Amino acid sequence: MPRIPINEVRQTLLRALEVRGLPYEHATLLADDFLGAEMEGKPTHGLGKFLLMDSLLENRGGPPQKTIDSDSFALVDARGELGQIAATESISILNHKVKQAGIAVVGMVNFSRFGRLDPYGRMIANSGLVGILMNGAGPPAVSPYDGIDPMLGTNPICFAFPTLSDPLIFDFSTGASVWGQIRQATLENRPLPDNVFLGEDGHFTTDPETAEAVIPFGGPKGYALCLAIEILSGALVSAKMGLKVESQYDIGFFAIGIDPDFFGTGDTIKKEIDEFVSAIRKSRPRDGIDTVHVPGDRSKLRRQNAEAQTLVDIADDTWIKLLKMQEGMPSGMTIK
Repeated sequence: MPRIPINEVRQTLLRALEVRGLPYEHATLLADDFLGAEMEGKPTHGLGKFLLMDSLLENRGGPPQKTIDSDSFALVDARGELGQIAATESISILNHKVKQAGIAVVGMVNFSRFGRLDPYGRMIANSGLVGILMNGAGPPAVSPYDGIDPMLGTNPICFAFPTLSDPLIFDFSTGASVWGQIRQATLENRPLPDNVFLGEDGHFTTDPETAEAVIPFGGPKGYALCLAIEILSGALVSAKMGLKVESQYDIGFFAIGIDPDFFGTGDTIKKEIDEFVSAIRKSRPRDGIDTVHVPGDRSKLRRQNAEAQTLVDIADDTWIKLLKMQEGMPSGMTIK
């Protein structure tokens, strides 16, 4: 696995987007998002996902438009826009409404897939607000608890809290693995993790070619959360759910923003959170564990290490495909 200078990778992504007709502002947003995920050790949402760019651009329309608009909520039709661009616009709308109303909700439909929810939670928390974000990540990939057939998306959820330093962000899939793990295992020529993916016969498989479903994380409780997200980011915002989801444009996005000032805690919440997470980090670890972490610590450390070394590890096949993309050639990767 080669180690490539971060700036070289970023320029490669920007050139690949430029030859596909994206303006610099949008290309920068996308390149930084995919590269950031790679630097945080999340290749399933990083450069491997960037290889799907041609598929993501197929039905690009835009710009996003509000189809429902009030003081405290909005529904956005992204009109086929790239997910990162549409989500950034939707969170800008949300933040403005929260500052006016104290709490606001924004739903979004008709957008192409994006990666992490973290960047949009960070937009909310950096404005001093609390955020809860989720999206349906279909077509169906997750089997119901004790089931075999894929019926739900991998449905991530993100909680975002302001602090005196970096926001506290929790961003996780409610599948035991993201579906992009299949693409990444293929790129890296390795097996899938044990006891996570199901084949057509309902038995666990580590072969990315035979995986048909992924189990929910956390047993019945994770399954319940996955189902709740499917509904909140599906039927509630007029998006599709379950087997009705046929493409990436059928899923929905749902975000809630809360202003602590309206609870009278705007001056204290950041300090209280900092003190709390500091106490957690200083609490006693189990045997064999060096340090107790809070969510996001490991990703932050991986990114800091990459930035310090100015290098990022990239799978050989991924880098070869990225170099082709900067010349305008397709990566050969499609959405499964």
